[in-house]
Order: sequence, then C-alpha cells, then structure tokens
Amino acid sequence: MSSRLALAFVILLSSSIFAVHTVADSRDWSGFQQGSRIEVNQACSGPWFPATITKVEEDKNKGPKFKRYTVKTDDGHEWSFSAPNIVAPCVRAIGGSSKERAQLPAPALGVYNCNYRGQVVPVFDFGLIDASTYRDYDGNRGTYRFDSSAKEIVFLTGVRKGSRARQETAKTFQILNKDGSGTGNYCPINPSRNINGKRL
Repeated sequence: MSSRLALAFVILLSSSIFAVHTVADSRDWSGFQQGSRIEVNQACSGPWFPATITKVEEDKNKGPKFKRYTVKTDDGHEWSFSAPNIVAPCVRAIGGSSKERAQLPAPALGVYNCNYRGQVVPVFDFGLIDASTYRDYDGNRGTYRFDSSAKEIVFLTGVRKGSRARQETAKTFQILNKDGSGTGNYCPINPSRNINGKRL
C-alpha cells in the first residue's frame, strides 16, 4: 500500500470513528429542562437508564452559561452534575433504548453474572443452557421463554418462576420488578464462566 493510500485510509477511518462517537456521545443538555423524561448514560459507553430531570439551576461556580442538573433514574439513583462539561453524562430523549432494543438479536446462550452498581449479586445470576432451559447460580434448573417483541426473558418454572429479565444490549439483561420497571441489577454475559460448573 502506498503512503498516500495509507494516509487516505487513516483519514477515512478517523472520520468514521468520529462520526460514530458524535452520534453515540451526546453531552448536550441544553434542550432539556426540569421535569423532562430522558435516558441517561453515565459513562457514555454502557447501558442507558430511563430517568427524570428533577432540578435545573444556574451553576454559580461556573457562570450563567453553565447549568447544574439533578437527575433521578427510575431505579432511584440520583446525582447532580454541571453541563456543558466534558465529564457530564450522555443524554437523549426517552424512547431511544426501546427502538434500539427492538433490533437486538435473540439472547446468546451462556452465563450471565449480575451486579448492582458494580457490586456482584450472585443471587440473580443465571445461565441459558438452550432456547428453553436455564439454571441458577446453584445449579437448579427451570424453563423460560424469550418474548421477542418485549425483548424479555420470562422464567416459567424453577426457583426464578414468575420473574423477568429485559434485554438491554446484545449481551446484557436487567432484572425487572413485578411492575416491569428496572431493578438496576444488570447481568452481562460472562464467557469465562462454565455453564456446567458447580456455581455460576
């Protein structure tokens, strides 16, 4: 490959990466106000959480162009930050995640290890053995079905009977409350774990 062609390839690749980054990484909060229903992504690279802006006020430490936002996610987590700011979380109008979720593939078989805000929660761990059989952390088995329209696993029998988990990304589920709201317990697939092991 000539140096000129290589340079063109690098420029094209850089432009593509920048374009993707711009779409996925929106830290512009100027179009949102107190009471707005939004989806927020704290790291701009992980799952999106439905939330409500509970307070918007001038950031007196930074001047009139800066606002201080207080956001409360549907699972009860609340935090405040200043925007515009390079470390502000990403934001988008409510509904974005449901549109993306509709395009997700069927869940991959394997072990899903759960955590709540970074703390492991083995009681929620599960493994998908095949298209209708699951196991829990201790090895107990049961049956499930995958609701492809809602993108949810419905546990039909076994120790998880009656509970549900919603697909958030191609490799992550969130355990749901009985009313369908998210619990904040996220379960990414863990390819390093053996689904036939004594413990997940």
